[in-house]
Amino acid sequence: MYCTVCHHVLEEDRIVNEVSFADKGSGGSGVVGKFIRRDIAAGNSEMTDGSAQTLANSRRRLAQIADGLSISENFVDAAQRLYLIALNGGFTSGHSSQVVSAACLYVLCRRSKTEHMLIDFSNALRMNMFVVGNCFLKLLRRFNLDVPIVDPSFYINRFVGALQFGEMRGRVTATALQLMPPA
Repeated sequence: MYCTVCHHVLEEDRIVNEVSFADKGSGGSGVVGKFIRRDIAAGNSEMTDGSAQTLANSRRRLAQIADGLSISENFVDAAQRLYLIALNGGFTSGHSSQVVSAACLYVLCRRSKTEHMLIDFSNALRMNMFVVGNCFLKLLRRFNLDVPIVDPSFYINRFVGALQFGEMRGRVTATALQLMPPA
């Protein structure tokens, strides 16, 4: 179970101490649930099946992307939780792990209304923006995530600063904001 607002994992792999069966459409029945290896069920937190390596790799990828875009470590932690949800939900199969990592980070940037744009992530990965955007949209739909719509005027300061207008920066910013349609 996880919070749909902050993606904090509340409970993982709910384990029950009983056997239950369900009827199949063909008239038979089957056991409900999944088998858990004895070492994990006994409380051994070491994961030997590659899942620990997968999570470590995703953490490294997220940290690299975040470092390149000056994104806080808090975002990396939250993106790691979202990546874990995507991994457990089967979303990562068929998608590049780099692209899924970028999409997870972008979801959090949009929710926090940072100045990061999708093109920043595609540039950091040196990938087509539509590949990253497509994965981002699929992630939103698959896990029913909400992100606020970006107000274009939010980026005016970023672009005016990048264009180095010097003393005219204030006037250019004010004029650009006047030209923006109301949100």
